[in-house]
Amino acid sequence: MIDLKKILVPTDFSEFGQQALLYGCELASRFNAELHLLNVVQDAVAMFPER
Repeated sequence: MIDLKKILVPTDFSEFGQQALLYGCELASRFNAELHLLNVVQDAVAMFPER
């Protein structure tokens, strides 16, 4: 059996990110593991080309 102690869920809070969070919560509950949430955002600098 797998022994998970910590689970990291990266999310951007999009629809897919929210589904990942729900899945991570379920896993953490089943394995009595710590759940760590990582908010992922796009770098604003990368959105604009350099001059």
